[in-house]
Amino acid sequence: MDTHLVVITDEVVPQSGITLSQCERREILLAEHQVLRRQVEELRRSAGRLLAGRHDATGDMLRTLATLQSLFPAHLDHEEALLEPLLEKIDAWGPMRLERLHEEHRHQRLWLSTLRSALTSGVSLEELAQRSNSLCDALTIDMAHEEADLFSVLCDDVIQIDVGQD
Repeated sequence: MDTHLVVITDEVVPQSGITLSQCERREILLAEHQVLRRQVEELRRSAGRLLAGRHDATGDMLRTLATLQSLFPAHLDHEEALLEPLLEKIDAWGPMRLERLHEEHRHQRLWLSTLRSALTSGVSLEELAQRSNSLCDALTIDMAHEEADLFSVLCDDVIQIDVGQD
């Protein structure tokens, strides 16, 4: 098995010998979301130009879609590798958060697979652009949800309760 987890932000995080803090895990995933957001926005721009009748945007849209399709599955794998060990035991809601993460990832993988199939099935470029826009919307919503719900529990801060003042 490979001893490194290659993060899509071009960082390398060793899996063996170093334990990542919760905040480090959060920062890695947030950085990956930033990379993905740039790709999503580029895909959205290219699809918009194509839908506006600018067929010269076809190459840009297909290249951006290919890049997103290579980055996104790697990110899903990283998210699972970094979050699974923590979510089940982080708090009472952890198992439910983990199940929601798996469900979202199953849905996203299916969506990417369907979009990949559309590339080879001969759908019109306009249909491909519309499907790409739908994917962009879904990914943007899912990343925002993950950041608000899943990533919010990843913090190493110690909170002192009732330290008292005498």
